[in-house]
Amino acid sequence: MAEINVVPYIDVMLVLLIIFMITSPLLVEGIKVDLPQASQSTPDVVTDVGELIIVSIDADGLLYLQDNEQPYSEQEIILSIKDLLKDQAQSRVLLKGDKNVAYGRIMQVIDALKVSGVTNVALITSIKTDESK
Repeated sequence: MAEINVVPYIDVMLVLLIIFMITSPLLVEGIKVDLPQASQSTPDVVTDVGELIIVSIDADGLLYLQDNEQPYSEQEIILSIKDLLKDQAQSRVLLKGDKNVAYGRIMQVIDALKVSGVTNVALITSIKTDESK
């Protein structure tokens, strides 16, 4: 009776699992933004959308588009968003603002997004957990 020895396959699978568990957090990149916390989330914000366009505002008020590490001016954001919306009409724009940025700066960016043709802007927050109260 011929049997397949599966022990080596299990070892390989566990090694691959460990490699993926270690490398996957390292692949998540983005602009360092200390998000404000919200007590509840709205899970339906990101449903039924095309591509997500993320605009970030860091603590100094600088603007970033997607995960690009070069800051943009408001005029550059307007032109870039217009170009992205031409290619991806169903895109959703998410605004990720640092909690230390003045409210007026957030409103300036929302106004710039409206000028570029964005009809809906969603704000990204982190969820408040029991440990962070």
